Amino acid sequence: MKNRLIVLSTEPNTPDGNKGIFDALFNEEITIEPNSEIALQSVSINKALTFLIVDATDNKIQFQLQGANLQGYGGLHTIELNTGTYSKTNILDLFNEIETRMNKLLNVRASAEHGAQISVGIDQDEKLHFSFHQNKALNFVQNIAGNAAVKYRNISLGANFLFGQGGTGLLRTSFAAAQPEFVKGAGVFRMRFRKFENDAPLTHAGGIIGLIPNTPENQDKIVSNIITNADYQFAIRTASNNISSGNYEIKTSVSGGFVETSLSPFKTSEGTHTENDVLEIQLNEGSLRLVVHSNANGGSTSLLHAEDYDFGTADSRDSFLMVMGIYGAQATTKIDFCSGNVDPYDSKNVLLTGIEETELYAVGAVPTPQQRTAASINNLIFNSLNMANFFGFSAVEQNPTDERVSNADFIGDKDFSLMLATNTYLIELLNLSVDSYHSKAKGRKNILSSIPITENIINATGQIQYEPNTLFYVALNNKFPINLRNIKARIISNDFSEIETEGLAELSLLIRSHRD
Repeated sequence: MKNRLIVLSTEPNTPDGNKGIFDALFNEEITIEPNSEIALQSVSINKALTFLIVDATDNKIQFQLQGANLQGYGGLHTIELNTGTYSKTNILDLFNEIETRMNKLLNVRASAEHGAQISVGIDQDEKLHFSFHQNKALNFVQNIAGNAAVKYRNISLGANFLFGQGGTGLLRTSFAAAQPEFVKGAGVFRMRFRKFENDAPLTHAGGIIGLIPNTPENQDKIVSNIITNADYQFAIRTASNNISSGNYEIKTSVSGGFVETSLSPFKTSEGTHTENDVLEIQLNEGSLRLVVHSNANGGSTSLLHAEDYDFGTADSRDSFLMVMGIYGAQATTKIDFCSGNVDPYDSKNVLLTGIEETELYAVGAVPTPQQRTAASINNLIFNSLNMANFFGFSAVEQNPTDERVSNADFIGDKDFSLMLATNTYLIELLNLSVDSYHSKAKGRKNILSSIPITENIINATGQIQYEPNTLFYVALNNKFPINLRNIKARIISNDFSEIETEGLAELSLLIRSHRD
């Protein structure tokens, strides 16, 4: 029995060499005896972008949706990533970490961040996509018949105000529910009473604003007009005794009931309705807040409740629908302003009419400004070129010329899918026929060996080094001698697609003659 070692190497920085293709030319002939067998001894591939090491010296990403305003809101934000090693086994967790931490820094007092939401993930072209999008606010007080983005139940439109029909004091009698989901970055859902006058407990009056979990059960309740106050997770409502001087009540969980606050409405007169309180559900810098703004006496803002918003995971995210209700009839209750920010990635945004919310420039002690969807300077800056390259970007800064856009999309230059697509590479012989088969090929395929891609075969420089524990020889089935000066092979993904390599790759083959 005769053994022969043949070492093939790629030509670095050539089209074939950077795709894991070995095309070796020899000055003398190599004779392969009849009925020989071939095996993989070892392989070394330089895949420097296979994983990312995040440590204290390289753990930051900066981003912005606008320049800083006069109050200091907006501008360049910085997030810090958890230190560790990221590869295909935990890359989705990293995307979720980046997305969550970016959204937690968005502030409603920055006009381009108000109503904005950031998304980080692999797009349909298999490239990493950082999306900074903002939608115009959904206006509930407009042409009801033409507003397909809101489901109205027994609510009519007067002269720029809404009023309920029936006045039963029950949410299911008169309500309006948004079809798109509430924003998951920074935004508000707010409402103002034009009229709320009632001194008789037996006559229903007032209303409610809040968020209801977007579940199939609650969707059915909205469609069937059987939604109730108990279905809210977060809500602010007027006093349960219907008295316009009674204190506001809040709800902060689905299972919990309404709790009376110490705050009562400041104004109820329809004649001075522009000074009436604004009830607001606010998602701001990662905090879900129940707020009441007043314009009286120079303005004040009352924070009724605040808690960290649960951004969830890549597989499980909380989502809410904006629902407002009117307890009283037109004689006691009118709503002249109601709007909310929607998730800019919700497919139901096709129902939006494109009408911006009514301007409210001076709301509360610290005014929450009107959002603006005009073009602004967006940017994405990685901490290092190594980090940028790992994510598929060729440069550290993505908008060095300060280009202005209304919605920014930063998309990697390189295909990111290879990291997520395979746990295995294959070695394919291109000019030698071996006795091997592959189910994806539904028949014969010149596959010499598979290479399992695991963390323990990747060294500190990102090089994949694999040597099988036991040599496995595959028959060449050559009845006659084969004389070769050229041997061609390639390393491919397990779906037979090409891979990208960097620098020198080596493939060591063992050929042995037939054993009796």
